[in-house]
Amino acid sequence: MHMKKFLISLIAFAIIAPAAVAESGANQSFVSSPLGQNWELSVGLGTQFYLGENDWQAKFLDWWTFPAIDVNLSKWITPVFGFGVDVAGIRFKGLSNVGEDVTFAKAGDPVDASGHAINKGWYLNPNFNLNINLVNLFAGYRPDRKYNLIAELGAGAAVTLSNPKTIWATTMNARLRNQIKLSDKLKLDITLGGALVGDDFDGQSYATSAAAGAPVNDNIGLDGIFGVTGGLTYAFNFSKKAAAAGAIASAAAAGAWVSMADVEEEKKAEVAAEQAKVAEAAEDNAKKDAELAAAKKAAEDAEAARAAAEKALADAQANANKYGDLDVNAYVNYLIGSSTISNREMINVENVAKLISAMPNQKFVITGYADKATGSAKRNAKLAQARAESVYKALTQKYGVNADQLTVESKGGVAPFLFNENQLSRAAIVTIVK
Repeated sequence: MHMKKFLISLIAFAIIAPAAVAESGANQSFVSSPLGQNWELSVGLGTQFYLGENDWQAKFLDWWTFPAIDVNLSKWITPVFGFGVDVAGIRFKGLSNVGEDVTFAKAGDPVDASGHAINKGWYLNPNFNLNINLVNLFAGYRPDRKYNLIAELGAGAAVTLSNPKTIWATTMNARLRNQIKLSDKLKLDITLGGALVGDDFDGQSYATSAAAGAPVNDNIGLDGIFGVTGGLTYAFNFSKKAAAAGAIASAAAAGAWVSMADVEEEKKAEVAAEQAKVAEAAEDNAKKDAELAAAKKAAEDAEAARAAAEKALADAQANANKYGDLDVNAYVNYLIGSSTISNREMINVENVAKLISAMPNQKFVITGYADKATGSAKRNAKLAQARAESVYKALTQKYGVNADQLTVESKGGVAPFLFNENQLSRAAIVTIVK
């Protein structure tokens, strides 16, 4: 009897204590998450015992029965408070007076050492509950925390499953769920849970036992259930990331926990951000003017280099013989870092295509170059190869040159070899194979 009183007192304290201290977390206010966000599903398996009028007379180890289940679906409104629905049970084991007509009694039930019949059966205990994260309540919310202790307080009903007649009784439920974070989605649970049950759920009460002339061991009008389960919790549509400045509204809409203090801080930050925009705009305009001037200068330099290259090519072709002694048949120049043939350079490619087509038995090699002074050796090797291949594709695909007459090679990044100008090294050159 004393053990039953102790259990009932413990469950009552678990129900009252978190509510009494909830005010200590009042300085932590959050933007509540949308209904579709921040849900958790917990499934646990373990053992439990039932304490009715006679059960306290059994040995402690004989109280326990297996299996006990705990299935819980919870919605977190803030990092501290949420609500959920839970289904517990499922195995009943209790003691009754021999021959007494009680809920789970059956003919032939065994008798224990205390002279009481051992009744067994099945039941469920669905209940609704308020969830309180005690660690976040007292220590403040932290999204990277590995351990949380959650109190679940509620009410429901215990319903028989193995009795021809359905019997039910109201319950007051309390659980302490220890959660260890395994990942953002998965948590390990160890749950201690109990419930106060209407005294006559098991068919025994002080009044009925006394009326039947059976021994009376307990005059408390409630029975108790206590269980221990272990399992896993899966979080879905869940976000506990703190919102960064400037993202309060979108973070709240996405289900993230957003502190009201962050909202106030963001309002202050918006004023400073507006003031900074003017300065940023002026700085951006200055940068754009500088970039425009630099681009204009680069275009002028490129045009000058192109003119120099064309002059060099014209000089080389003027001094060459028509076929046999001609070393350079086409020179194609590129912008820095590019392997794209411009329309102007495509004129040279078209001319050499005519030359190659007029010499069907002659082999030609296309050599790609890059400016050694610009870019890494690895980058220049790829760039030089790409330039040679761009000429190859233009000759074969655009002008119909026989691919068997052509060979492609890359020299990579090279020092200036035409008039000592780096710009002239950004090229592809077509030569006759002698």
